[in-house]
Amino acid sequence: MFDAAVTVSRSAMTTIRRLWREDIAAIDVAVLILLVTILGLGTIAGLAVLRNQIVQEFGDVGVALESLDQSYDVVVEVNGSVVYEAHYTDSIPAYATDPAGGAPYGIEINKTGVTPPANNELP
Repeated sequence: MFDAAVTVSRSAMTTIRRLWREDIAAIDVAVLILLVTILGLGTIAGLAVLRNQIVQEFGDVGVALESLDQSYDVVVEVNGSVVYEAHYTDSIPAYATDPAGGAPYGIEINKTGVTPPANNELP
């Protein structure tokens, strides 16, 4: 049926059998599981730190935008007489602060105001 037959020489077959049986460079399953576990834990910890820093940066950007001073004074004079006058004084709200080492601005850790029971006692 097939015109081309696959022929493998005796020396090639011997080499293939020897490589098939060789276990010198084999990876133990335990080593592989340990490696995957360490990489998985490191990845989870790294992603948690990355998430926290991104949230912190967004909080810092929010405080920076809230702290922009948008006050203005406009006085329009025509021939030395005031025609139009407008003033606005922007005040920075007291809540727009981001203390060093604190939770990012805009994130409420205990928003419900519920305090946990003393000594970890459940009701």
